[in-house]
Amino acid sequence: MLRMDQVHVIRHKVLVEGQSARSVARQMRVSRNTVRKYLLESAPKRQESRPRVRPVLEAVAARMEALLEQWSLRSTSKQRVTGSRLHQELVEEGFHVGVTTVRTYLRERRRQAAEVFGTEVKIKKCGDEVVLRPRPKPQLKSLADVARFMHENFPEGRDFPDREQPLSPQIRDLGKQGRWGGTAP
Repeated sequence: MLRMDQVHVIRHKVLVEGQSARSVARQMRVSRNTVRKYLLESAPKRQESRPRVRPVLEAVAARMEALLEQWSLRSTSKQRVTGSRLHQELVEEGFHVGVTTVRTYLRERRRQAAEVFGTEVKIKKCGDEVVLRPRPKPQLKSLADVARFMHENFPEGRDFPDREQPLSPQIRDLGKQGRWGGTAP
């Protein structure tokens, strides 16, 4: 997969400058098939892979949930349900599952339990009530989306948007002593 700037260079050299696809492939050190592929597309497409099918996990997920529910009733809050314990129980029951699969499932389950609203929450006061709503994550799929997001959320383009930029102590000291070639910023 080529970067966007490389795709732009390939398309520009062939379509605008009129160079041959073979010479551009030689200059860019890519295959002629790659050049042909990017010339046929009007715009580069993002290729997203589908989530992998996990048949073993799907087969034991219901039993793992049942065991976790059963163990939550008989154990205290300090007793942790570990992946090794859960794996051992599943193997004794006759399931063919790896310990990594069980640990990955537990990790994902704990992560989802820790997320209440996602990463950000929008707080809105309605009269005497405070309403918490999830703030959707921005969909940043292209450089234009990133630029738009940065411009909307940080219009000044500064490190600390709500206050003045900090001065480094060295620049401040040089400005006071008059060694700076002008005034201290």
